[in-house]
Amino acid sequence: MKILFLNPVGNIGGAERSLLELLSTLKKERPQWQLKVICGDHGPLIESLQTLGVDVSVHRFPLEISTFGDSHLNDNGLFSKIFKFIVALPLLSFNLIKYLKIFKNILKVEEPDIIHSNGLKFHFISGIIKNDSGKLIWHARDYLSNRKLASILLRNFCNSPNMVIANSMSVLQDWKKIIPKTKFDVLYNSVFVEDAANYSNIRTSPLGQRILGECRVGLVASYAKWKGHEVFLKAINLLISDPVLDKTIFFIVGGPIYKTSGSQWSRDELEFLANKLGIAKRVHFVCHQNDMGPIYRDLDIVVHASTSPEPFGRTIIESMSFEKPIIASMAGGVVEIIEDGLDGVGYQPGNAGELAEKIKLLVIDQNLRKGIGLAGLRKVLRKFDRKVIKDQICDIYEGLMEVKPC
Repeated sequence: MKILFLNPVGNIGGAERSLLELLSTLKKERPQWQLKVICGDHGPLIESLQTLGVDVSVHRFPLEISTFGDSHLNDNGLFSKIFKFIVALPLLSFNLIKYLKIFKNILKVEEPDIIHSNGLKFHFISGIIKNDSGKLIWHARDYLSNRKLASILLRNFCNSPNMVIANSMSVLQDWKKIIPKTKFDVLYNSVFVEDAANYSNIRTSPLGQRILGECRVGLVASYAKWKGHEVFLKAINLLISDPVLDKTIFFIVGGPIYKTSGSQWSRDELEFLANKLGIAKRVHFVCHQNDMGPIYRDLDIVVHASTSPEPFGRTIIESMSFEKPIIASMAGGVVEIIEDGLDGVGYQPGNAGELAEKIKLLVIDQNLRKGIGLAGLRKVLRKFDRKVIKDQICDIYEGLMEVKPC
């Protein structure tokens, strides 16, 4: 079987870490399958794929395509953004037609049995160019109903995929509203828990040298505006004057992933906000890490702060796999991962005051941290470990092709 994976970016975010995990599983479970990845841009993902032994090539999106997105159209200034889109439409259409020709030639050369698209831009492109030689899968990793333009394009201008794989039941229900006649399945993201042990002997840390008695609290996320950096900073502002937390240090780990304009913070903007709140000395910014292991190992508490419903929340299961307690914004796919007070601590999305209370609770109660961390690890081993999900991955492909399992 030959599977062609499509990923719009070359950087490594949550969707890309999940893709790497999926490919690693397939390489081990079905070594006879041919796996290839097409990326829409260069970046560290290319090297990671090559390290896995996966064939990869880059066919860069034109700038007009890579920077185009509709997630910011829900923000203020909608009419001006629509006007800018209309002005850019002719050049965007011209470059899209050129790229569609390139993609059509790729399919002629590769002749894949299955195309597996890992992002909205490639959903659209693969949906326009019908894959006569094989099957088409769209991997739904984001909500579609709040992406108005993408919803219209995928529903009205694309061939239906043979299957949509959603990363949570929450995302599945959302996509069913837009393309209800499509076949769906849920495939939770997974981690390989044994990887956590590989970092125990590494002495260097991206977070710097630890001070005696220090407690490290970190938000790990891309710089997408809905990831809640502002909420996290406001929560820190409510905590820094508390003498009980004088040895608590806060970290923001991540960076911009996509080239789409208007939907991401810049580091300068976040540092300006930290200065404005008077907390700059207590907040450390760590750039995006391709290898997140040392980050999770060296944090004591991990914060998830998304202000919109999270499609899944890969950071949550990654931190749990390192036995770290997670404080999470309880909406969307997150409620399918943790049980508040048992294997994680939940709070109302966007509520900086409640987040501050939860952070303080875990900082001052080390036994509670350990208990929640251990329960979280057990949850991952039971529900989200690669060993648990591997059979489902292979069954999806073999079911589409009506191939008997090896």
